[in-house]
Amino acid sequence: MKPRTVELKLNIKNYKVGKFLHLMAIDAFGDFEKKHPKVIPLLLASLKHGDPINSLKMVDRLESITEDLLTAISSLKENIDLYMYSEVNTPEEGEGSQYITTSGNMGFAWKQGEESIEVMTGSEEPEGEESDEEQ
Repeated sequence: MKPRTVELKLNIKNYKVGKFLHLMAIDAFGDFEKKHPKVIPLLLASLKHGDPINSLKMVDRLESITEDLLTAISSLKENIDLYMYSEVNTPEEGEGSQYITTSGNMGFAWKQGEESIEVMTGSEEPEGEESDEEQ
C-alpha cells in the first residue's frame, strides 16, 4: 500500500487551530528531516567525484524534498493567517496583543520594556458598545 495525501476538513473552535497546525508542522519537518540527511551527503559525494548522473539525480531529489517542505510551509502560513492571526486585533504602536490559547485561556504577546498590554477579561464591554440591558 502506497501512502497518499488525504484532504481532511475539521470543524473545531478557533482557539484549537494552533494544536492542529502544530501537528501539520511537525509532520512536514519530520518528513524533511528523514529525507534530507540521505540526499545531501550523496549529492556532495557525487559532486566531489565528478559523477554527473548521480549528481543530477540527487539534486533533483533534493529539489523535490525542498519543494514539498515549501508547499507545507506555505499551507501552514496560509492557515495561520486565515484561522489564527485574523482573530487577533491588530495592535497599535507600543501595544502588545491578547489571544486565546489552545487550552481556552488568555495568552499575551508583547515586548518587555517596549510595549504594554491592556487585559480585557470579556466581562467588560469595549468602548462605544452598549449591552442589551442598557438598551
